[in-house]
Amino acid sequence: HNTSGITLQNTTNSAVTFQAVYYKMNGAEIVGQVTGTIQPFTPRVLYNPSSIPDNYVGSVRITSDGKIVGEV
Repeated sequence: HNTSGITLQNTTNSAVTFQAVYYKMNGAEIVGQVTGTIQPFTPRVLYNPSSIPDNYVGSVRITSDGKIVGEV
């Protein structure tokens, strides 16, 4: 079982909350979700949630209430 990691970095001096929503390739059906808080100037690594099936092909949309950057 392979998984993808996404590193999110909070670039501000305040904590930010985020939501990562994983979609099937059609872009409409949600297959997983992760929410959380990232402390100031701190990274957080996300791995595919357990609800993501083997051989997953799709996308993830990440939103936050502050400034973050990400790298896959």
